[in-house]
Amino acid sequence: MIEQVFKNVQGKSVLFLGRLKHFTQEEVEIFLKQYHLAFSKEYHDDVAVVIESTMLNPLEEELSYTVYKEKIPTFRLDVFETLYAQKISPNSLLMSLKLSNDQERLIRLLKNEAFEKTLYLKLFKLYDWKGEGVHESDANRDVTTTFVKRFYNPDQFMDPAMIYSPITLMSIVAESEDPEVLDAFLSFPHYQIKVSKSDVKRPKTLKEIVALNPHASEDTLRQLSHLKQQDIDYFLAQNDHLPAILQEQIYNRANKDIKLMLAQNENLSDILFKQLLEEEAQIVQRLLVYQRIDQQRFDQACQSSEVALLGANETIAQMIPQLLEIDDILLHRHLAANPAVDSESLKQIYTQYEEKVTADLCSNPNLDPEMIKTFAAQKERAWELSLAANPATPTELLIAYFNQNDEELNLALASNEALPISYLQQFQLDPTLMNRLSKNRTFTENILNGLGI
Repeated sequence: MIEQVFKNVQGKSVLFLGRLKHFTQEEVEIFLKQYHLAFSKEYHDDVAVVIESTMLNPLEEELSYTVYKEKIPTFRLDVFETLYAQKISPNSLLMSLKLSNDQERLIRLLKNEAFEKTLYLKLFKLYDWKGEGVHESDANRDVTTTFVKRFYNPDQFMDPAMIYSPITLMSIVAESEDPEVLDAFLSFPHYQIKVSKSDVKRPKTLKEIVALNPHASEDTLRQLSHLKQQDIDYFLAQNDHLPAILQEQIYNRANKDIKLMLAQNENLSDILFKQLLEEEAQIVQRLLVYQRIDQQRFDQACQSSEVALLGANETIAQMIPQLLEIDDILLHRHLAANPAVDSESLKQIYTQYEEKVTADLCSNPNLDPEMIKTFAAQKERAWELSLAANPATPTELLIAYFNQNDEELNLALASNEALPISYLQQFQLDPTLMNRLSKNRTFTENILNGLGI
């Protein structure tokens, strides 16, 4: 609507009441010329439109009342700024800023929330942090604040103090699903949070969290890889969307920890799968447990001395008939506990190895109910502990274990999602069981439901 009013009053003046926030008078004057309008800070007969800021001094308040009586079209300053943002040429604006390196103007523009996201991010990348941290100067703090206000969207009410919190930027990059926003984080200066000794394997810088985010673009991941920093490579190796060519780049300079992360990457290339099979035992073991196994990989893995670990891989459903033909007790123990193995195959494993695999079978949720009853009747300690943690164990048997009030059985029961909630709630009185309960979905969902979440 404001643009149409401008077009209807060409040759007239626009009266600005209050302080301009994000543009200088010169910038506004240049903008108005395209509508053949003049800028004015004083009221006169040529004034045909009024733009009001949020803060007016007493004289401006009086002028505002005057123009209202005269029925002159009046718009808020933010409406004008939105039109400015829509009509300005992004390429011309960016070129102008690159040539002038006018950082003060850039900061004013970044504060204008009317600019659409893509242009804002392009402007943001032009900012010069001057080698200082995100909160180490007033200018840096202002620019960081514009970024947080745009992209920090908590599920609940945001405490204004969170704008300046050290963890807010970390939250944005960890939760963002926008490749453009994630790419912008590469423009931030080094930013690191303190982590405890027990958390040394968790990301502690913005770039490390970007490296871990599956929504980062291939170009962003490539830029991170080109930094050739082991701390960043460690998290890139865990990113399931890391392209094969970048996987190989990282592997060629990787230490053991990074190779372990590559070994469990769900999108590991076939080339690297074969190469990692030649690595030391710990890496090969990780590889065989976590990787998707097809016939080609199965044939390659069977040449490894660690082939027994395939039995613990939950993607081997199609390979089970071939695995059952291998006479290896360790392999069959892993298969007996693997929830990807069907009930009939579990029976076949028991027929071949009997009590050698029974404790493992007792932990498998696919175990035949009749076999569960048979094993429970034997009252073997190791079998009972496995059955107490097995969600397939009949409720009456779980309650019988609960009634024994046995410390080890209670530890197993506390992790069992099939135990009725009334019994799980009684474990709250025992602090040694709280860690298990906190990971029990039946227990945690009941807590959340009680809170109305």
